[in-house]
Amino acid sequence: MKSSVKFLAGFFIGLGCMAASAGPGGLRFAYVENFESFASDAFLTDHASWTTSDQWLNNGIVSENAYPSNGNAGFIGGLYGGPTPPLPVNLNRSISYDTTQNVVTLRWVQTLANPNPDDNVRDTFGWAVKDTLNRTLASIKFENGNFQNSAGTQNYDTIIDAFSGNWNAQNQTGNNAEEAVGLFNRGEPTVFEIALHTTGHYFSLAFAETNGNYDTTGSFNFINLVTNAPVGVSGDFEVGALTALWNLENTSTTSVGYLDNGSPVTLYTGAGGNIMFFDNIAVKATTAAAIPEPSSLALLGIGSVVLLGLRKSRKA
Repeated sequence: MKSSVKFLAGFFIGLGCMAASAGPGGLRFAYVENFESFASDAFLTDHASWTTSDQWLNNGIVSENAYPSNGNAGFIGGLYGGPTPPLPVNLNRSISYDTTQNVVTLRWVQTLANPNPDDNVRDTFGWAVKDTLNRTLASIKFENGNFQNSAGTQNYDTIIDAFSGNWNAQNQTGNNAEEAVGLFNRGEPTVFEIALHTTGHYFSLAFAETNGNYDTTGSFNFINLVTNAPVGVSGDFEVGALTALWNLENTSTTSVGYLDNGSPVTLYTGAGGNIMFFDNIAVKATTAAAIPEPSSLALLGIGSVVLLGLRKSRKA
């Protein structure tokens, strides 16, 4: 009987440990996109690695002046006149990595830019990470407004929200009391890092000032915004794309137009020429133990209780 009890204790502890651990592994960040092979007048979607839901292709290349001495950058947004696209507009960059690893970390540097002259209309931009089934795992939204830091000593015009899924899902920003509120200003280059655990089913998000360093494979003083929040899908997944998002704030109808096949479409003017430009998209794939879920912790607890009972019976 005691041997059977010992077996059960070992079995429960073994299940808990299997749920809480994984094999070693690790790689450095590597660029998947730095836009240096793009012509200055190209659409990003001229390249097979980029796709969009926007029929009028409001994306392209910002040359040289995007980040000083750092060549081309990509952008989404701008003046819009065309058929109403699904909103927010999606601009998807496919991501490939070693799928034997279970943590995928993405980085990029970006800037939100106002038009010149400025009309004070602000579109909403953001990002999403999608899996290979085109499901949204997590998303980021840059809200426009007037915000102060916790000390009340500095004003910012943008705050970062992060969601478990699309923008309609649960907001996870600051899900840990030790994490900061995500504030930055338009026009200031900012680095973002999002890490997704494909078997633990959660993600973390951080951002940092560049301080003139746009090499996203390097080191930054990141501020954590989200730690181990659930992704928007159930079960294991593979990361498929990093998606830039653009939501037009002004979609006033101007006229009716016609497609090449004669079908009528609504034409409208979109916002004020805002764009989000970005560069140096990098990826790193590693292996890490998953944080034990409550069921795993329960298995560990059952095993410990059984062993404790076994020890007491031996003393008796």
